[in-house]
Amino acid sequence: PLADMELSEAHVLIDPDTLSERTSKRTSAVVCYADLDGFTRYVQAAERDEDVVSLVRVLHMIRAEIHAVIEQDYPDLVLQHQGDRLFAIVHMPPGDRFDKRCANGLALAIGLQSSMEHVLNAYLQGRKDIHLAVGVDVGTVLVTRLGKKGAREVVCLGPQVTSAEDLQLRSAGREIRISKALYETIDDETLKRQFVKDN
Repeated sequence: PLADMELSEAHVLIDPDTLSERTSKRTSAVVCYADLDGFTRYVQAAERDEDVVSLVRVLHMIRAEIHAVIEQDYPDLVLQHQGDRLFAIVHMPPGDRFDKRCANGLALAIGLQSSMEHVLNAYLQGRKDIHLAVGVDVGTVLVTRLGKKGAREVVCLGPQVTSAEDLQLRSAGREIRISKALYETIDDETLKRQFVKDN
């Protein structure tokens, strides 16, 4: 029963396959949404079946690159794909290393943005209107798996999840929008000047 739910802190990178409704992880994390701004319009404009098939292949390659950046370049966790949008969290290093976790989350957002510009230029040479839009926040989240047997989905709950999504939705391609909490952890003044304060 859910009354017997076990919550534990994540001391190592969360393995989503070990989660269930009763075994969940509550952890401090940087929450990141990244969306291919303009890609949906590109798909809708495809008229021939072969064009759609080609776009699906391109999306698969773009997702592979996003996974490589998140999982190989940084010790981070992809939780969901929602069409051409991705949701990931950064919860390493564990414990009281909050500033380092925030720095890793910000580095991830910048790394995704930089990497995607190269990938999009390589795979979508004719399209100059498709770019990555990123929203990032930080706070305590609950990571679990919900659903029926055989069809469980990894979910992440917490106000920062909604906030990061809102920041991403308000961002245009080539933009990274971060929360005030994350902005205040940046100690590099040069980097801080790259982000304009917006409430």
